[in-house]
Amino acid sequence: NIVALCPNHHSMMDLGVIAIYPNNLRVIFAFNNYNSLEPNAVLQLKGKHGLKSQYLAFHLKNIYLGETILHEVELNNEQF
Repeated sequence: NIVALCPNHHSMMDLGVIAIYPNNLRVIFAFNNYNSLEPNAVLQLKGKHGLKSQYLAFHLKNIYLGETILHEVELNNEQF
């Protein structure tokens, strides 16, 4: 159940910010306004490597945060 990702995307996957649809390998983001990949990016498999859809489905159901909205809070130096 290993997917080779850069350190940033690996962390995002672990935190549930991104997920991969098991049926078409399309990458989805919990926060639509933060997208470091192209829209509708599809995971590319190399050579004979494959992914078990059951692991991607588990991640999508149990770890992925879902389509939510990121709220930013402005901070000023007076608060510290």
